[in-house]
Amino acid sequence: MSKPKYIQANYAQTIEFDLDELGIDWDKVKDYSIRYSELNILYKDGTEETFQSTKDFEVDWSRADSETILDKNWNEVA
Repeated sequence: MSKPKYIQANYAQTIEFDLDELGIDWDKVKDYSIRYSELNILYKDGTEETFQSTKDFEVDWSRADSETILDKNWNEVA
């Protein structure tokens, strides 16, 4: 068994996109993606728009969503 060297704690960050506030008609949406906190909308007519989040939520630092113990080679320790 490997000796633990690191502990990683992961916290979720929630963002929100209010479709009404952004003026997005969901019936016209072909696809969407979210990357780097931006919402990219591909419409059925082939046009695209990118939006910033309409609300950022605070991270709850009181409890990690997950924790991982790793050895010196960054392998998970059982």
